[in-house]
Amino acid sequence: MPLQNYKDLEPEFLMGYWQRKKDIIAVTHFADLMPEVLFLDEAHNRQLEELIDMRIRLKSEKYSAAERTPLLKENIIQTKKEMRKRAEDEILKRVNAIRKYLMDPDRELYISHEQIFKQYMGRP
Repeated sequence: MPLQNYKDLEPEFLMGYWQRKKDIIAVTHFADLMPEVLFLDEAHNRQLEELIDMRIRLKSEKYSAAERTPLLKENIIQTKKEMRKRAEDEILKRVNAIRKYLMDPDRELYISHEQIFKQYMGRP
């Protein structure tokens, strides 16, 4: 949700979400969420779940004034960088596959994106 709206939420409200393994995050640029809303594969999804768990742990420790887990914030930052890099790489691969498809004079005219990606990205 937008940062300004997030600031208006009560900690008790957020804790209710955290207890359900859900998180609300404040953003200033929604593009920052792109790696977290894409589904690339199960490994990417597991990494997202780990990121959410780490965020919840960090926020819970902050609000409850508990002892901080060492390097938790750094791990969150690193995980976000990895997810962003992977998402950017996948988007570039797909854009290049579409470019190759469009440049192919023998291309089939009416095929799905999935078929384009399979044929022009070398996916089985």
